[in-house]
This record gives sequence, C-alpha cells and structure tokens, in this order.
Amino acid sequence: MRIGLQIQGLAQLQRTLEALPPRVSKAVLREALGAVAEPLRASIARHAPRGDPQAPNLADSIAIATGRAGRSSSTVVVGPTKDVTYARFLEFGTRYLTPRAFMRRAWDAESPQLLAPLGGALWRALVGRGISTRASGGGGGLT
Repeated sequence: MRIGLQIQGLAQLQRTLEALPPRVSKAVLREALGAVAEPLRASIARHAPRGDPQAPNLADSIAIATGRAGRSSSTVVVGPTKDVTYARFLEFGTRYLTPRAFMRRAWDAESPQLLAPLGGALWRALVGRGISTRASGGGGGLT
C-alpha cells in the first residue's frame, strides 16, 4: 500500500513553538500527541488478547506515554506498560508460541489516519492556552 502525504504549515507551526517558553511548547506538543495517539491506544487494546475476565488483561495495560520533548519535537510511545513483560512474546511469538501481532494489526489499521489530525490538535492546544497563531501565519494546521 502506498500513502501520499503533503505537509503545509509546518514552518509556521515550528516558528510558533520555538517562540514559546520551553515548558509551554513541550506541554503543547505532549497534549497534541497524546490526543492524536488515543485512537491507536484504543485500537491496540481492542486487538490485544484477553484471558480470564476476572484477571488483569493485557488490553487493560495499554497506555500512552510521552518521551523526550524539545521546543518543536517530541515523542510518544503507545503500548503495554512495563509491568506486562509478556506482551512482546504475544506480539512477536516465540519458538513455542505463534505471534498474535495485535499491535501490528492496530498500527496497520490506524496509521493512515494518525497524521491528519495532528496539525489541528497542535493549533487547538496553542489556542487553548491563549497563544495567538496569527503572528506566525498559522491557524490552519497541517494538511
């Protein structure tokens, strides 16, 4: 499958983020990335194997965590929490266990739709903090 992508407005967004105090720009990035990652988290949880309904399940441990953030860049990690050490064996399989690939199926289903709402989420996070996007030429988001 081939996916075409054109990004417009990235330079304005980067200028806006870099003009903010570091603490604010990091918070904006984390808020927007967390919001955009939520559909992926929910999809992974839906695809995750479930066992006994009375016991803790892998699906209940799927979380979103933000990683290092700079003024105009950040990372987000979506997957099982560290206390679920067996998740990688279910995902990739072992010598004795067939792979379940629950995270891969979720990624394949959700990845085409992940980038489109990111620009809007970033601009909404800026506006929600009372930061004007007009001076930077922004406001439209990424398309």
